[in-house]
Amino acid sequence: MNELPTIKIFKVDYSFLIRNYLNPELWKKEWTLFAYKNIECTLQIYSIQTIDEKIRFQIRCYSHNLESTDFNNYCTNYIDCSLKIEDITFLKRQINSCIFNTMVSLERIYYIRRTKEYKDMEERRYEERYRLKQYANEFLNECGVTSDACREAYVDAYVEENERMYDLMGEWEDEQIYRHLTGMYLTFLDTLENDPKKEIRTKEIQNKLSSEELQDIQDEIKDFVIFMEDEENFEKELKSKLEEV
Repeated sequence: MNELPTIKIFKVDYSFLIRNYLNPELWKKEWTLFAYKNIECTLQIYSIQTIDEKIRFQIRCYSHNLESTDFNNYCTNYIDCSLKIEDITFLKRQINSCIFNTMVSLERIYYIRRTKEYKDMEERRYEERYRLKQYANEFLNECGVTSDACREAYVDAYVEENERMYDLMGEWEDEQIYRHLTGMYLTFLDTLENDPKKEIRTKEIQNKLSSEELQDIQDEIKDFVIFMEDEENFEKELKSKLEEV
């Protein structure tokens, strides 16, 4: 088994990178900026923009599979840095923000959306959309509408206006942020020096974890699932929202 260090922080000389961006040896390098358990955040020179006189850096956060040598799960973001920069303080803050935002994307895609709860909601969403499309098409048949373009536009508008699970999934997902990788976020923020967003984001995480909003959303999802299972009333209410063509 391959094991990464629990916590590892790396110092990168950004001034050196900016001074030597034309050195081809640097183009292939990937610098690790932060590692926590099986998470690793890296930086690379992605491109050189000659007209704008900027370097584009790539920030990537990996979720490392300890049973493999592959970094098979990752999220990527980019930031641009002016070649005329003299004070790299702003660049460091840009990079810190980019790392944090990429961590959020990683948690969202590879942790939250892979939970059983999320997959169950996805199935409910597909079921809801299928039934709404069915109601709309049956209604259009009764109205004698044969134009494919008109039918498609009507069905899409009806589904978009009346589907509920999609919105509930989004609210639930947003409330799950910071709950799966809490230690990673707090450890990373603790390493920041003179960063104005450090306290703001730390407080945001603490507030999220103490909030009762997640439970409220979960209760609302449960109620909606019960409503969907009551096929007679579900069909009656949703069909009442069909509008004349």
